Order: sequence, then C-alpha cells, then structure tokens
Amino acid sequence: MAKFVKYILELSNWYRDWELVKEAAIIADKLGFWGIAMADHYLRAEGRDDATLDSWFALAHLASRTNTINVGTLVTPIPFRPPAILAKMVATLDIISNGRTFLGVGAGWSRREFEAYSEWNDPIVRASKTEEGIRLMLGLWTKEKQSFRESTITPKEAFSNLNRFRSRTHLSCLEGRVLECSS
Repeated sequence: MAKFVKYILELSNWYRDWELVKEAAIIADKLGFWGIAMADHYLRAEGRDDATLDSWFALAHLASRTNTINVGTLVTPIPFRPPAILAKMVATLDIISNGRTFLGVGAGWSRREFEAYSEWNDPIVRASKTEEGIRLMLGLWTKEKQSFRESTITPKEAFSNLNRFRSRTHLSCLEGRVLECSS
C-alpha cells in the first residue's frame, strides 16, 4: 500500500511577521502543501512581549486568500477557551473555508499564558478538560443539543445548529502532546 506524506507549513502568529505569513500561505497553496498551521498562543513562552494575533482570526483571513490548502492550529489548548465557543469558531472557519479546516488539540502547557487569559490547572485536570472538551465539540458538530451535567465544563448544556451547516462530515483533528521520558 502506498503511503503519502502530507506537508504542513507552520506559520507564525506574531504580529511583526504578518506580511510574510500572508505571502507564505499563498505560495504554500500554489506549491501544493496539504496545510498551513499556526500555534494558538497569546503569549510567547520566553517571556518576550512580542505582540501576537489571534490564530483563528488570522487563519480565517488566510483561508479567504487561498484555494486548496487546509488551515488549522498546531495546537489549540482545549482548556484555554470554553469548548462550545471553540466548536463554533472551528465550525465557522470550516464553513467559510469550504471544508479545509483542521484542529490540532492539546491540553496546554504555558502557565504564564493560562494565568493571563484563562485558568491554570494541574496536568491531570487539563487533560480531563481536554477530553471532555473534545467530546463536547464533537457532539456539537453532530447533534442538536449536548449535555454535560456532571462535568467540569461550563455551560452544562449547549445548543447547536452547527450540524446543519457542516461543509463536510469529517473534520481533521490532530493531537499534540508532550511526553516525559525517563531513563
């Protein structure tokens, strides 16, 4: 069986690189890359104060300027935003890109960033929120109503019309993780 390699060009969401990012996305689309991706970070881990763009807004713009290349994140920390809102954002991009969206998922690792924009939790809680968030998003993309009454997720119930407007039945998801290795 033949295996095919899919190339994803990772692009910066730093404000200072925006003009170059727009050009690179168009070139990657013309060259036949499978995808372009941005890290979904609001702050840099190094503690620098480089201004960043919101990756989902930037990807929407890039999707409007390209024709065939897939657009998404490597990765979006699911506990960083309410999953129902993230589901709406991803589905919206998938619709306006004509089905070219993928979602890289992770639990998040930058304490500095979480404390500035969200809520920091220990790794087990973040992993649990990630798993629950993915289930909620998948439910919102396929059902009218999704309930999580005994959950850490708020709201406890979400209503959706996203399943009516999906541009395709399968959204590509990638998982990112940091593995701790010991000798």
